[in-house]
Amino acid sequence: GAVPVIFEVERELRAALQRAAERAGWAGMAAAATVEVPRDPAHGDFASNLALAMAGRLGKPPRRIAETLAEQFEIRGTRVRSLEVAGPGFLNFRLRPTWLGEAVRQALEQEGAYGRSDAGGGQKVLVEFVSANPTGPLVLVAARAAAVGDVLASA
Repeated sequence: GAVPVIFEVERELRAALQRAAERAGWAGMAAAATVEVPRDPAHGDFASNLALAMAGRLGKPPRRIAETLAEQFEIRGTRVRSLEVAGPGFLNFRLRPTWLGEAVRQALEQEGAYGRSDAGGGQKVLVEFVSANPTGPLVLVAARAAAVGDVLASA
């Protein structure tokens, strides 16, 4: 099936961040660029902590690195509407509304197959799900973890 739009956007943003780092003279330093959907929508549609990750190697404040990356970031040709530097050096991306339409269209076209993945298929996993204190009472959280873990391990 087709690659989900959200993964295309993440890949596009990582590649654009790598190009921005190269233009700033930091070629090869953005290979581990992480781009993810932030927990708080106020932080944009996607965010990256790349500047924070590069700070140790560059010996510069992460916020200054983020500002340089933002200046070198080429928005044209991407789904990005705006880019802002936030906090100690996060890069927050707001996308053009069209990307969401692409995702909805893709979900409708793929119907029940949308979002399915065979990642990890055929691999064994170890599920550790109860860490109850043997000398104390079994609290509700541990009991819930036991039930959830049992279901996952039996699936």
